[in-house]
Amino acid sequence: MWGNSTYSSSKFYNFPYKHVSPPAPFLWIWQSKCCNKLRVFTWLLLMDRLNTRNILKRKKHKLEGNNYNCSLCNHNVEETALHLFFTCPFSQACWQHLGVQWNLVIDFFRMLLQAKEFSNPFFHGSFCHQCLANLEAKKQHFK
Repeated sequence: MWGNSTYSSSKFYNFPYKHVSPPAPFLWIWQSKCCNKLRVFTWLLLMDRLNTRNILKRKKHKLEGNNYNCSLCNHNVEETALHLFFTCPFSQACWQHLGVQWNLVIDFFRMLLQAKEFSNPFFHGSFCHQCLANLEAKKQHFK
């Protein structure tokens, strides 16, 4: 078995995953023509690993005044990635300007698929750019 030319450690490692496919938005990221910075940023967003205030709270990082609410709106809502990029009034206005409507009552990845179906053909790129623009707007808010 070990000396057989048909066996390789990579084949053995990949065998359990050969019938597993990631959600479509992950494939969009790596197939898009965006720069790597945007791809990694979007991947972190989809994996819920961006340092939003919610993540900082989970990591036991103390913020001034223990305020973990969104800094872009006055709704006293904890800043999660979902809120910051999709449900915050500021973000919704940005998406509306691009003609993207989010169906927030369905699962996250289905929401992305549905928005892609009803949006422009450049959805992948505009999605990545708009999410990064929202984050940049948040940074400008604190300057």
